Amino acid sequence: MGRSFLFLEGTTRPGGNTEALARSAAEHLPAEVGQTWLRLSDLDLEPFRDIRHDGDGVYPIPCGDHRRLLEATLDATDLVIASPLYWFTVSAAVKEYFDH
Repeated sequence: MGRSFLFLEGTTRPGGNTEALARSAAEHLPAEVGQTWLRLSDLDLEPFRDIRHDGDGVYPIPCGDHRRLLEATLDATDLVIASPLYWFTVSAAVKEYFDH
């Protein structure tokens, strides 16, 4: 299995500086390296709810965009978080991804 990069765009502005910088960096990857690009704001994700202490604490099997995001993350050998910084932290979309 070769390397596969997942680029997670945590910006709400398509074509902005954050995306341009990530795409510029990706151009320098070898041609045989896989690339998957996901813009977090385009995914229909419910807010994360911690149910570890509710009932049996078992999370349901993800479906829809939750499953797409999970599979893309697990399939990647390398993860690139492309996020603008707001007050010294990543965007809300990236924080939500980390929660999931």
